[in-house]
Amino acid sequence: MLKRGLKVDFEESIKYIANSILRISEDGNGNVIGISSSRFCKESKSNICEKVCEQIHNKGIDITLVDIDPRDRSNKKDSFNRICKDNISIRELDVLLSEQREENDIVIVNIPSVVFSADSVEYASVCGRVILLEKYMYTTYNGYEEALTRLNSYGVRIDGVVTYGA
Repeated sequence: MLKRGLKVDFEESIKYIANSILRISEDGNGNVIGISSSRFCKESKSNICEKVCEQIHNKGIDITLVDIDPRDRSNKKDSFNRICKDNISIRELDVLLSEQREENDIVIVNIPSVVFSADSVEYASVCGRVILLEKYMYTTYNGYEEALTRLNSYGVRIDGVVTYGA
């Protein structure tokens, strides 16, 4: 019973994250949404981004995932457009996002953890919007606070914090 509940909760979290991204992108302030976190989890953020993109793509929305977090990508064939870039410069990312912004309704950028990657804050700064994904009852308050402090110090606007899992 518990395992089934966790699977259902995780799938519900994916739907919630996808709907949050759709709501954020509808207000006209930018269709490039960076997704980061304050720490790494056993559930791969890349995997979560894939599932979220599939959910959004299945609604008939043109979406691209720009994956710049090289830690744990899958090799499966996606139904949506995916661009994987390792060690990309901020200038190169900015040019890539400018191109993708014109071609897609939504562009998701999978950014490495803000606390553990020096470039993450700069990557976040070129995205129009930023969401932090935090696992419920896993992320510490100090880690979350440190991520917010780093992002705020660079003037990065946080559009939300979405918790997932149980």
